[in-house]
Amino acid sequence: MSIAWIYLISSEVVNVVTMLGVVSRISHEVLGLTILAWSNSIGDLIADVSVAKQGYPRMAMAAAIGGQLFSESIIVEILQV
Repeated sequence: MSIAWIYLISSEVVNVVTMLGVVSRISHEVLGLTILAWSNSIGDLIADVSVAKQGYPRMAMAAAIGGQLFSESIIVEILQV
């Protein structure tokens, strides 16, 4: 249940940041490279911190690095298709 809440909250943060960018007339490129990239990582950050607090710091570090590498490799594969 908590994973669903993390997903919903991080999705809502992305939506709010997108609307703030539209209202303040910030280009989509700038939003995508900065603010949206940071807000998309909020869910991973919360999950990694909670795993580290439960006594698994190595697992949290591996998830922080491995999650990004996995996402990048999936994106590269999708773009090549």
